[in-house]
Amino acid sequence: MQYKSIVLDRIQSHPFLHDQLRQARQLLAAVNHCSMTLKTRHEELTRLLGEKSPGRNSDQLTREAFEIALEEFESRLPTRQDQDTLSLDAAMAFVLGRSQTA
Repeated sequence: MQYKSIVLDRIQSHPFLHDQLRQARQLLAAVNHCSMTLKTRHEELTRLLGEKSPGRNSDQLTREAFEIALEEFESRLPTRQDQDTLSLDAAMAFVLGRSQTA
């Protein structure tokens, strides 16, 4: 699976986030980090779904797990309202999977 391509596409669909990361020269690091996180979560969900439903088709489990992992990733992307106040620190917090509490 092309996790990096998928992550880059999702980041590019949020132009302000993409521009912040690119200007800070953090886009490649962000794509690498997020793609590894997505891959790890996909594998974890595939295993968990397989344990819950041992008789299910593995291709179906893999697709379902990926859909869930991708939805989780996309839910962490900044919304349009967030883009007005998105700082580089906030963009990096997203990349590193940290919540913004401070």
